[in-house]
Amino acid sequence: MINAYYFPQSRALVTGIVLLLIGLSPLYGVMVIEHSATAGFQFFMELFTGFPQFILGIISLVFLLSGVLYLKNSRTILRLKLDEKGLYYLPFAEGNSSKYKALFDLFYLKRALKFIPYDNIALAEYVVDKWLGEFVLIRLKNGETRRLITAPFTVEDKKGVVLLINSKTHA
Repeated sequence: MINAYYFPQSRALVTGIVLLLIGLSPLYGVMVIEHSATAGFQFFMELFTGFPQFILGIISLVFLLSGVLYLKNSRTILRLKLDEKGLYYLPFAEGNSSKYKALFDLFYLKRALKFIPYDNIALAEYVVDKWLGEFVLIRLKNGETRRLITAPFTVEDKKGVVLLINSKTHA
């Protein structure tokens, strides 16, 4: 039995559209100021001619490409998978020395899932926290904890994940 939990397609589509709009915002800004679509496209093409413009151009391209990736992969963004051997989850800023690494992980859609065998899991809990919200916490037998990214899932999905993990670990 394999349970796979994907990022909701509607949220991926909205995220992709917003990222595209942010990436095209320099174009829109010039079009509004100059009252000309050709001036907007000309400004967008001239973003790569000088140093300050180059930075704005790179930032715009990152947002554009991220939006395209979200729209292209809107049905296949896997967040969590449970099979007979263990749990595959998407790590979020685990073991990183940089505090900004987590921001870059948001746009990395093809990240490899990490694996935790059921033998290493002591307990899974559904936690409701005032600051962090509702999430699934995995307690490992070596004393470490892992917080699963379950924000887009429903409460029933989160509780189902906890029940399934606990049934596999205590079987």
